[in-house]
Amino acid sequence: MNYQEAIDYIHSASWLGMKLGLERIRELLSLMGNPQDELKIVHVAGTNGKGSTCEMLSRTFEESGFKTGLFISPFIRKFNERMQINHHLISDEELASTATYVKKFTDIMECQPSEFEIVTAIAFEYFYRNKCDYAIMEVGLGGRLDATNIIKKPILSVITTIDYDHMQQLGNSLSEIAAEKAGIIKGADVVSYHQDKEVIEVLEKISREKGSKLIVADFNEIRYFGHDDKFQFFSYKNETEYALSLMGEHQLKNASVVLESVEALKNSGIHIPEEAVKSAFKKSFWPGRFEIISKDPLFIVDGSHNPQGAKAMVDAVKRYYPERQTVTMIGISSNKDIEKIIEVFDEITKCYVSIEADTYRAIDKEELAVILRKTGKPVYVADTIVDGIEKSIFLAEDDEIAISVGSLFTVAEVREYFCRY
Repeated sequence: MNYQEAIDYIHSASWLGMKLGLERIRELLSLMGNPQDELKIVHVAGTNGKGSTCEMLSRTFEESGFKTGLFISPFIRKFNERMQINHHLISDEELASTATYVKKFTDIMECQPSEFEIVTAIAFEYFYRNKCDYAIMEVGLGGRLDATNIIKKPILSVITTIDYDHMQQLGNSLSEIAAEKAGIIKGADVVSYHQDKEVIEVLEKISREKGSKLIVADFNEIRYFGHDDKFQFFSYKNETEYALSLMGEHQLKNASVVLESVEALKNSGIHIPEEAVKSAFKKSFWPGRFEIISKDPLFIVDGSHNPQGAKAMVDAVKRYYPERQTVTMIGISSNKDIEKIIEVFDEITKCYVSIEADTYRAIDKEELAVILRKTGKPVYVADTIVDGIEKSIFLAEDDEIAISVGSLFTVAEVREYFCRY
């Protein structure tokens, strides 16, 4: 297959929908010779913050001199973003070659794997072929039944913040959701974000059952020293000062999880110099997460698509731009907690611009506008995402901020717009 044929093959499995469970991925990888068993993997699950945490971890390994694979989802602009080695995207040729190899085995399977299972298999094979020293694997959904959880035993499990999302698949209570996420705990140390009491109790119970040491980041140990245009400055548990390029208080908390992970990895015998961590924090970049896409006019894009993510975004705006209101451009999937998300953003919003996010699950822009009007704030409906951007810029006064929120699927078009102009 060539590159486009490989992409078409991968996406052709999307009609199967979401199929949690390990039977198909186990069969596929067994036919492939189980490349995942040859990899040293850090496995990352959680509701929010997975991507940023994976980015900081992979940068840390890379800056320490290791060949490091990174598997993430979703992509922003190009599919190849999902598989990287030392922050170089998989090439079109390698993706085509690896997908062709995987297809040989899916063709003989009676029960066809899902799109995510195929992508996961491609990633494992790609990292194995390229002899990665370590691989950072982000869970797609949940943890226990996610295709990435075919891993027998990671070198470290990491659990970021856990909140309500994907409840149809994961459960209606925090403890149920936590139990699904904790499915990645398998005997190795586990580092967790500081969670609600009921979540911690679940993580403690499962860690005991699996013989894993649970390490919980202590946010009281974070000392924030301020910020400039590029970095926020902080320390954690000691006098070492770090400059972090990812903005927002939530990113300081994610960074503390990374620092606890680094200590656990060092204790297991992996050499990670302090300077490597400092350099990793400076170089970390994650598109669409409180990303200042333009300074004049001031336009910030954030993929926040659940109440917890929305709160992190609002808190960041209040920290860096106190007393300033926003023109909030929003497009969101219909299966999200839309009214709660709007309630969170309403605290900083002067008016709304309703768009239709670039995903088949998106709520119609007119339907979304009806919900937005319940806030009592002015609501404008945009015909397209570009129209929404231009309306937002026009509506924002000099002392106000235009923001785009609600979906990672909108991020690419917003970024491309500002690259063009």
